[in-house]
Amino acid sequence: MRKIISLLLIAVMAVSSLGMAVYASSFADLEDSQWDWAREAIEAMTEQGVVAGYSATEFGPADGVTTLQAMLFMSRIIGFYEPENEEVLAKADELYGDFLAPYGLNNQSEIALLMYYDIFSEKELKTYLSSSEINKVLKRHEAAIFLTKTAGGEKDLQDNVLSFEDADTIPEPSKKYVAYVVDKGYMVGVSDTAFDANGDVNRAQMATMMNRVIDDLNITYVTGDIESVSSTSVSVTVNGIVKPYKIKEDAEIRFNGSENAASKIAKGDSVVLKLFNGSVRYVDVFGLEVDSVTEGYVTSKKGGNPNKVTVITADSANGTTYTLADNCKIYYNKKTVKFDELLIGDNVSISFANGEIAKIEIGQRTDKVTSVEYAGVVYEPEMGIITETSSGVQRTYLLDNKVTVRKNSKNAELKDLLIGDNLSLTLTNNKVTAITATSTKSSTSGTIEEIVISSTPTITVNNGKSSSSFALNNATEITVDGETGDIYDLRLGYMVDVSLESDTVTKITTKVVQSTNTLLGTVDVVNSTYGFMYVYATDATGAGTPERIQVFTKKNNGTKIIDNKNDSNSRELKKILSGETVLMTGVKQADGTFEASTIIILAD
Repeated sequence: MRKIISLLLIAVMAVSSLGMAVYASSFADLEDSQWDWAREAIEAMTEQGVVAGYSATEFGPADGVTTLQAMLFMSRIIGFYEPENEEVLAKADELYGDFLAPYGLNNQSEIALLMYYDIFSEKELKTYLSSSEINKVLKRHEAAIFLTKTAGGEKDLQDNVLSFEDADTIPEPSKKYVAYVVDKGYMVGVSDTAFDANGDVNRAQMATMMNRVIDDLNITYVTGDIESVSSTSVSVTVNGIVKPYKIKEDAEIRFNGSENAASKIAKGDSVVLKLFNGSVRYVDVFGLEVDSVTEGYVTSKKGGNPNKVTVITADSANGTTYTLADNCKIYYNKKTVKFDELLIGDNVSISFANGEIAKIEIGQRTDKVTSVEYAGVVYEPEMGIITETSSGVQRTYLLDNKVTVRKNSKNAELKDLLIGDNLSLTLTNNKVTAITATSTKSSTSGTIEEIVISSTPTITVNNGKSSSSFALNNATEITVDGETGDIYDLRLGYMVDVSLESDTVTKITTKVVQSTNTLLGTVDVVNSTYGFMYVYATDATGAGTPERIQVFTKKNNGTKIIDNKNDSNSRELKKILSGETVLMTGVKQADGTFEASTIIILAD
């Protein structure tokens, strides 16, 4: 075990239940040959701060060890003075301070650490800390229990047969513990045939036995930040390097002191690994309990008290300003960075706790991006370009005010970029300064399955084998039945020939399929703003059950409306009344709508 405190520090912290404790490299009362067997262990234990002498020359090797003193030795062995355990000790005090307070212990924190690691339960401590037990000299069979607990050996207890002739004098609950410590070599009999279970334990004996435990456990520590954790392994980032460690079944994993909260552990949380002989025994993770996680990119930030950052996310296209918690951690390349090192345009993953940002993970920065496709542009709060990888992952990069664009080896502008264009981006200070785009031309034919009318319209076409979606823009040429049209003239089920540049439609040509020439029906509702009405109609004979059909008129007054009620004069669509009978000629579309070339309003 590493030396955990300096000579000066030992002198300062020497107050203990053992009296005025002082470190010394040797003690006068150990010079007698009767202590030859214990001298080396005692000096090793005093060097490591587990025990201390009464003065620079007196250790008191023959003095009995009390229950409380033995527990303090245990706490120091498992790391009470280790600097790596700072967060563990703070959490132990928080969790068990109230329980221990009534006992008025000067060394309360050391006992709290034993409770934290489940070495003693509340029920056990109510006995050991009672007025009748706390200052009682420890018996040898009790020392066996304490040593086993220190080594984490209670899970390995077995009903081994004890060879001591006085085995019957060992209390039944202690026999498994005695068998364990004898097997491990922590304790030996007072002779080859006797254990002396009820004999008192003195300071020399306890120091020697505890030293054997220390040597056997070889406790070491690893501190860093969580990269990943599972029931069988944990990866820890130490000084920017990720190191994996296997976790055995008997290892204990805690998050903020709780053994039932491992699912809350997140990447970047601080972690302390306590290893016994190189094998992870305890995993103590500390972090904020995250409420939610979101991803986006930074558009502005403001340092101060507190720090604030504005981020564009999928749920906040215009950006939302968030407050950073006082202890917010920011990571880049697996290392913590300062708030000043967070850059405008950084793609980030943000973890929230209690309404504030608890953690920010910055995505990988680069000065060159290749093999991505153009997926769109954003204008607020800063102009940026949206890219998409072959696996469908989108990312937004902010544009420099002087960004240059070349497409197909020619100078171009941002407006010349089409959805699906292959892009190479050059970045300076986290902003795109140059875009190189290439496009490919292709064509397809099929049936329209979906039409999306929005600020970024698309159509989905089935070519008989598969369905594909394509973007439309203001330059897309649309021809419907030989006439120039727009997206509103397209219908589901239309057969179309589509010309493409990258994934953007440059031209659509449709051929309307005619299924009925004449319909007879009664007007239900007229919408002259959008040029259609609903009619309950049958075929021209009036046979069959009327069907409610959406009837469109042609653009630019292309539909002739004749009013037989008024000497066959023409009438505007908006003046057709609900309940009037109409005879219509035209084309029934594949999607069930009807485009009328002539509408005759019949006399009653």
